[in-house]
Amino acid sequence: MERSTEIEKLIRDTLAAYERGDLAFFERTTSKQPGVVGIGTAPDEYARDYEAIVSTLREEVGGSMQIRLRTGEIHAYEHGDVGWADGTGYLEANGKSVAIRSTSVFLREVGQWRTVQNHSSIGVPNDRMFDPLFQHHGTAP
Repeated sequence: MERSTEIEKLIRDTLAAYERGDLAFFERTTSKQPGVVGIGTAPDEYARDYEAIVSTLREEVGGSMQIRLRTGEIHAYEHGDVGWADGTGYLEANGKSVAIRSTSVFLREVGQWRTVQNHSSIGVPNDRMFDPLFQHHGTAP
């Protein structure tokens, strides 16, 4: 396993594409392989295939909430045709910001890194995880 400057650059390019609303970038860099998944910070942001991921991004990127993404640390690695990264950063909107952390997995397909898994989350302190905002009120999955 080795550090991957290519994947680190891809993460930075992805954040820039999100901010400029470049849906075509995500269409090019998301794998169409079975099993791809994108998980965002909102409860309903859980997309399990290429079309669902692109559809979710289409709604987000073109949405009314203009979110800016700020990168903190990025740690990117590769081994053969598999790569992964984890990182921290901030989401900013309307003068407010919240810390996020994320992980991603990539597969090199025909010489290009494509995302096969992405997960972003907002950390919730353990003593707050059962606050009413986070409580589940349905049946178990």
